[in-house]
Amino acid sequence: MQVSTKETGLSGQTQSLSQNSVVAFLIRYRYLAGLVLIVLFGVILFGRTLDYSLYWDDYHNARPWGLGEVLGTFAGPFDPLGIEPPYFRPLAVVTFAMDWSIWGWNAWGYHLTNLTLHIIGGWLLFTLLRRVKLTWLVALSGTFFFLAIPLNAATVLYISERSDALAAIFTLAGLLFFDNYLRTNKWPWLIAVNVSVVLSLCSKEVGSALVLLLFLYWPVYLWLQAPALEKQTKLVQLWQKWLAEARFIYTDLLARRRWVQLLTVYLPPVLIFIAYLVYRSRVLPIQGLGESYSPGTNPVVGLGKAVYATFKGIPWEVNNWFLPLLVLVTVAALVLNPKSYAWRYFSFGVAFVVVADIPLGPLGGIEPRLVYLPAIGLAIMFAALVMLFIEYVRVVRAQPKPRFVTGLIAFGIAGMLFLGMTLYLEINSQDQFAPYSAKMLYHDKIVYDAPAGYPDHAIQVIEAKLKKAGMIP
Repeated sequence: MQVSTKETGLSGQTQSLSQNSVVAFLIRYRYLAGLVLIVLFGVILFGRTLDYSLYWDDYHNARPWGLGEVLGTFAGPFDPLGIEPPYFRPLAVVTFAMDWSIWGWNAWGYHLTNLTLHIIGGWLLFTLLRRVKLTWLVALSGTFFFLAIPLNAATVLYISERSDALAAIFTLAGLLFFDNYLRTNKWPWLIAVNVSVVLSLCSKEVGSALVLLLFLYWPVYLWLQAPALEKQTKLVQLWQKWLAEARFIYTDLLARRRWVQLLTVYLPPVLIFIAYLVYRSRVLPIQGLGESYSPGTNPVVGLGKAVYATFKGIPWEVNNWFLPLLVLVTVAALVLNPKSYAWRYFSFGVAFVVVADIPLGPLGGIEPRLVYLPAIGLAIMFAALVMLFIEYVRVVRAQPKPRFVTGLIAFGIAGMLFLGMTLYLEINSQDQFAPYSAKMLYHDKIVYDAPAGYPDHAIQVIEAKLKKAGMIP
């Protein structure tokens, strides 16, 4: 019995040491652990879609590409077949050509590439959220949310929409490089920023948002350095402090000693964007940033539509329960904890959405799949809401008053409803791209009826699908 007791005690100690070792490992390598969890979450969320078929214009992008064709997209439209409107997106074509050299006609390989790009975007977002001093758990929550936003499903499952993922990747990379510059004041980081601007512009027109986001990030960076308020601060004093901080940031950025630095930082990206517009106008038959969905629409109205589409968070084909629940959770958080430091991050997310949507304003009408990059702002907002929830849990633990507990329960229920609805709508959004969904078959029939320019292999694949679905004899 004595030996058994000792053995039991030793076993308990060993188990305790083992658990402590795991915790210590996760703490020490939490960034790596975050990356692993992001990959796992992305694979679990989209793994079932890897065997989906191609969709619409994917059929003329997933094809053999010659070197001359690829190089030609750097001096002309990204679709040399002339099926698509004339856009300047050469980096997307580079990835199509690379995919063809690896996967050939295997559609799952193209889907794997799109999923990989989506996960890379999530990893860069996680890095940015950690860089602005959000906790590991909060940053990971925001990243998971970005991966699961329903409107982002199209960018993963619609091969041609990887251009949005590329633009988002280079935009996030540019912001991280800019953050490094602000922390170190070393000019090589500015070179990296400007390279990111070029790459984002060569990915898709919405990549021009990086130039605007650089103007947003510096004042936000300074704002997030300010200390938190005391808990007893009145709400009126909160607004007064925020206004005082805004004036300080404005004065600090525009002080004489900053002018040279401001020009050094912002003039090159602006000149790159101007050069991009000039070059684009020379090599493409259309002006501006692309073909308008609603000619004659006021760009301000177009911007409003883009912002609204971003906050809706869903494609057209699924029910609009995302935005109402997002508003519900936000209102609950505002009522329970209006003075939290987390509202700075929430404001940053809102500003990110608006600024990133500005390049979409001239388009007039907006398709939800176009707001992948602005949806990064949604993820920042969600991370702020998670931060608010964690703060309120601590308040309830310290002061378990009935009204605090009731507020926490209400906040938690609203949050669970929102998360559950987000995942439900995400699955519905993925189902729109299932091989025999009504949406897929409808567009397959369009290609089948007007096959000019499409590869013969694509038409054969579509014909087999339509026969199986009973749409053609």
